[in-house]
Amino acid sequence: MVRIRTKALMFSIVLVSHWSVAALAQEAYSGDPSLPFTESAAGVAHFEAFDSYVRFSHLMGDAIGHTSNYTQLGAFTPFFQEHNRLWFVDAQMIATNDSRLAANLGYGVRHYVEEWDRVFGFSVWYDVDDGRDVTLHQTGLSLETYGPWGDVRLNVDLPLTNQTKTRFTSLTNTRFSGGNILSDRTQIETTALAHIELMVGGAIPLPWLEDPSLRGYLGYYYLDGLDSPSANGILGRLEGYTTPDLSFHFTVRNDAINKTSALFGLTWVFPGRSTSRGSTTYDPARRLALPVPRDYRVAVNHVETMQTIVAMSSSSMTPITVGHVDSSGAAGGAGTFESPFNSFTDLAGSGGSFDLIVVAADSVFNNESITLTDNQRLLGQAPGLLHQVNTPMGMLTLT
Repeated sequence: MVRIRTKALMFSIVLVSHWSVAALAQEAYSGDPSLPFTESAAGVAHFEAFDSYVRFSHLMGDAIGHTSNYTQLGAFTPFFQEHNRLWFVDAQMIATNDSRLAANLGYGVRHYVEEWDRVFGFSVWYDVDDGRDVTLHQTGLSLETYGPWGDVRLNVDLPLTNQTKTRFTSLTNTRFSGGNILSDRTQIETTALAHIELMVGGAIPLPWLEDPSLRGYLGYYYLDGLDSPSANGILGRLEGYTTPDLSFHFTVRNDAINKTSALFGLTWVFPGRSTSRGSTTYDPARRLALPVPRDYRVAVNHVETMQTIVAMSSSSMTPITVGHVDSSGAAGGAGTFESPFNSFTDLAGSGGSFDLIVVAADSVFNNESITLTDNQRLLGQAPGLLHQVNTPMGMLTLT
């Protein structure tokens, strides 16, 4: 809980500082009031003093390497405006359904070319993501161009250093096997991936819509990590506005690492002075002030591998050896769990050096004895009787 609160405070500081810096910049420069992006745009609600807006999103499905649904709170703030050009800051905080956090901070510029009726944009990003057991960091670059009917988007995300984190679950299913003690554990390896994505698309003409409010995209992406196989992928994306303040997007991906995955998102903006959907959302000049379309999560390859571990002695760091004795066992047993000795005489005559001697429940031995060596233990089995053995990986419970 303390860890979650600390990270929540850190990410909140990112958002507050983002608005503060933008506020100071806009107070020093008021911009050109004749530009279309200084008016209210569909799907956004302005903070009047700063021409900023906030958005609230919820996404369901699978991002690249992430399976938990998550919620985003974002803020877009123009901090310098000149004729047909907008410099902006974009930041947001992300909380997953399993109480993990992520955050993004981006700075960029968009320029509207009137002769072509087209916007060209460039932005750089820093992302931190705590959504997969470990905290990952990356930098990003986004290039974009928008027109009335056709768009192109290129996003490049690069992890900072080689970020592969490995952890293990606690030991489970402890059992005897042969002359040893075995346990299972899961190795969880999370690798941050470099992610390059190109999308091309545009308006989908629908006869009952006056403006191109629905847009579709096809794309290619590439994933690579130093401790992960690389993969090529394809994607399809559909996005649009259902109301002036509510937008949606649906993305389907397929690659060799994540197989086929789908992600659906809804974005709602705080109530404000919104005008008609089509005239503000997809007019290229007005799209200067829309959020940058990119993946706001750090792409990862998350691999879980089941492992079987042989219990080791804490003192010698060698496998713990176990001799099994069962008076009901067949003669000539090897002293293993599957083929126990049927007498202490056979155990002593085997010449084996065992850390543990385990005697099966209901065994009966007449006129037999055994002498234990230093640090050797004799364990009897019975319903409900538990024994503990200390190992370098923790205390194991034997039945």
